[in-house]
Amino acid sequence: MRNRKILFSMVAVLAALLIAFTAFVPSSSGEESYTLGASEDVSNSDELIAAVNEGKSPIVLRNDIVLTGNTILAIAPDADITIIGGGKVCTLRLTDNARIIVSGNLTLNDLVLTQDADHNYTTGIGNAWFGVNANSVLSINGCEIVSEAVYGGSMGLITRLGGTPTIYVDSSTLIANQRAINGQAVGMACYLTDTAVICPSESLFAADFILQGTTTISSEVGAGAIIYDFRGMTITGPAAPGNAAEFIITGANVNPNCMIYYRLSPGAFTLETATEYLDPIRMTADTTFYVAMGITVNSKTYFSTPMKFDCIYEASAFEMLVEAYDNAMAIGPRPYTTSSYTALKGALAYAMSVIQNIDSDDSDYIAARDVILDAVANLRVHDGISVGTPGELIDAVSDGYESILVTDDIFLAGSAVLVIDESKDVMIRSIGTLQHTIVFTEATRLVVDGNLSLININLLQYSDHQSSNGNDPQQADNPWFAVTGDYNNVYLNNSVVQSWCEYTGPMGLITFTGSGTVVYMENVRLISNKYAVFGQEGVTCYIIDSVVNCSSDSLYGADFILSGSTTVTSYGNANVYNFVGAAVAVVPSANCEIVLEKAGRGISQLSSEYKIYYSFDPAFRYTAVEYTSPITISGDTTIYVAIGYTLNSKTYFSAPMGVACKYVDADAGPTYNVELPFGTGFAAVPYSVSASFIEFGTEFSFIINYEQHYNKSVPVVRANGMIVYPYQGVYTVTVTENIVVTVDGVTLNNYSVTLTQGTGYVLNGASSARYGSLYVFTLKLEYGYDLSVPVVMANGVVLADQGGVYMTVMADDTVITVDGVELNIYKVMMAPTAGVTLSGAPMAVHGGAYSFSVTVAGGYDVSTLVVKVNDVEISQAGGVYTISEVPDNLTVTVAIQHNGGGNNGNGNSGNGNSGNNGNGNSGNNGNGNSGNNGNGNSGNNGNGNSGNNGGTNNGNGNVKV
Repeated sequence: MRNRKILFSMVAVLAALLIAFTAFVPSSSGEESYTLGASEDVSNSDELIAAVNEGKSPIVLRNDIVLTGNTILAIAPDADITIIGGGKVCTLRLTDNARIIVSGNLTLNDLVLTQDADHNYTTGIGNAWFGVNANSVLSINGCEIVSEAVYGGSMGLITRLGGTPTIYVDSSTLIANQRAINGQAVGMACYLTDTAVICPSESLFAADFILQGTTTISSEVGAGAIIYDFRGMTITGPAAPGNAAEFIITGANVNPNCMIYYRLSPGAFTLETATEYLDPIRMTADTTFYVAMGITVNSKTYFSTPMKFDCIYEASAFEMLVEAYDNAMAIGPRPYTTSSYTALKGALAYAMSVIQNIDSDDSDYIAARDVILDAVANLRVHDGISVGTPGELIDAVSDGYESILVTDDIFLAGSAVLVIDESKDVMIRSIGTLQHTIVFTEATRLVVDGNLSLININLLQYSDHQSSNGNDPQQADNPWFAVTGDYNNVYLNNSVVQSWCEYTGPMGLITFTGSGTVVYMENVRLISNKYAVFGQEGVTCYIIDSVVNCSSDSLYGADFILSGSTTVTSYGNANVYNFVGAAVAVVPSANCEIVLEKAGRGISQLSSEYKIYYSFDPAFRYTAVEYTSPITISGDTTIYVAIGYTLNSKTYFSAPMGVACKYVDADAGPTYNVELPFGTGFAAVPYSVSASFIEFGTEFSFIINYEQHYNKSVPVVRANGMIVYPYQGVYTVTVTENIVVTVDGVTLNNYSVTLTQGTGYVLNGASSARYGSLYVFTLKLEYGYDLSVPVVMANGVVLADQGGVYMTVMADDTVITVDGVELNIYKVMMAPTAGVTLSGAPMAVHGGAYSFSVTVAGGYDVSTLVVKVNDVEISQAGGVYTISEVPDNLTVTVAIQHNGGGNNGNGNSGNGNSGNNGNGNSGNNGNGNSGNNGNGNSGNNGNGNSGNNGGTNNGNGNVKV
């Protein structure tokens, strides 16, 4: 589900506003863009109704509006209308029986909708206050919708009238006395994101409700559950893996016969399987629980259909790729055919190239992940046959069966050779979890020229091994377990491979004569007198959770990647390259040279940024030195080795592996090992002595090194299952047996967020967030400050405004600050009027007082002066007009009348002894030689002895006006 997002901007040009507006409406095929009609500003109910009826959009409310009587604001089926507040939150109040009926598409932005308690139609569905019909789409963004009416029957604050409408409510509040949303149980979908629904009873009723983000539903539970019809509900919860989310199902159980019950697994609700809800339920990501309403009648409890709550972490495309990559890496050749497993290796190589490319984006990550998933889905298993005797085993291998199930121990004698031909992909395994043994005696051998998987199979070679060239187990062309082909796959799982022969020279327990082969060993024990694995250039050997025990030179001549709890014991050289969590114990008779012969190979060949580093200090990252040549150390010394990756001049290290060089006294008592773990964000390392070959009763200490953004963890540390507590950060155990240390509870740091509130705005967001998560918060400008252009910063870094929503990636404790929020400055427009001069400042501050003066010219009747501001008449005090609190832009208008007719005379053409008006006793309409229309010697000015009333008071024959 994608939320409808609306972006609008307003620019004042003279007295008009030009609005640029884009709307996106979710559809089943993605996001469809609608072209809106001409916008319309409305200031009263008549203008609003007319704009809706004419299909205008967007409709911008400039004032609070009241709809009364039986008014219906009807959104036609083919209409797509958006109603928004004009730069501030406006209220649309519906009283009497006024209603809103939506049959098309309606979007409401930044509005308050209120319904009075006098609404008469609270039970008949056809008279719903806010009704949605047919296939309409109602989107509510940043609004508050409040109803004081008491609904019953089939009504609600928002009610489905028919069809299958869709409702989106984002960052809003719905407040009702009962049934905030009533879907009528016919498939209406309602998405609520970051929204609060407050209702005493049955807040969400009989629809498919999808709750997301910080949505909360509260209720006092009166006669029913908060969410009555539990149909298809999904809550997507925490922002990161491991985060806890608290889901508040109800406020209180005030009705003893109507309770809320929950259970953490699917199945039938009964009083024995369900738990009564009393307190908020806290669960972590990727967890599911079920909720139902229980009604008790005559001592028997009946349950509603359970609602399923899923708390889901929605990983990024990159995280999903890494997860797929890690899962696929855990798949060895095992029972899979050559071609299908080769395709999987190719998919992994492609994914690694995408991960390492800094220019990769989400589409690249998704494509690489799909390639991996396809390769995994297309893995093919072998065809099989069961064998229980030497002859059956030899025939099955010779006939090329791909899967051979061993049902009994098998002894091979004479000169039998099991040959896995080139291009063959063979799996030999024991039935179930049993471990059957194949014994090789005399001159019998296993030769692998193709691909081989051994699962739950033990291989044992007697010391009487004879080669075809005579009794010489050291013949290079006659090794017992020989991998002769190039670019093969060999996989061993849950097996023991042991030889009693004394190998020297170019041979070993497992000998490679070809190049490019990849070997996987998981939970395997290799026991040999010398050369457990004798490799070649280009052979890569993964050894996982395994033990290699050899008198000398256990691992030789290949790229060895050790991981998990793998240990390698040798009385000679340890040629192990990639130290991934392994404990390698090199036990010489005196000094020992630690030879990292394959520097620059293995993982290193993926990128030049990877190098090998070593240190004699467990605090590795501060003392590490790049490995460039073999290192010689003396007995009873530990060296720490790790892979370093350099990015932007900073080097990041894998968990260091301790390589112990210890002199062993042949007469010494038993020694034990301590297995120290590493994992995401931490590594446990020895604090003093090595973790290998510890004498009985010796105290062993270790510390836990945390990566930067995990250092606030409070882990639970156990040694063989018993909790160990630190002293000044150091953990100490007494070693009387082999010890396995486990560490739980290492998590990403949770950093605090300080939202710095101030005058004119409100910041909303969580008080903390995990490292690396996307922290989202909102800024809402208060009325009177809404023209500001705020500058929002996280720890001093300016954030982009996304329609009042801001985002930052958590990297530390964060302080959100806001600058640039100031009181609105409004324009003052003074309409020019003849005979009047207006004096005042051109701008006014919101909420402040604004004063101006009016000067009237001569010839105008001051008693007729009318002064208005925004069409509201105001009066003067001491010749000054004052607005005590400026609410918006101001427009000052003045009306005034001119004095009587005499004042409108024109003395420019008078002559002789004439006055303003006619002669003798005549007035304004004098005749003869006087008056405005006089002739002879008089013009506009009549006879000298005549005045306005025929008298002589105004006459002055020599005055020019």
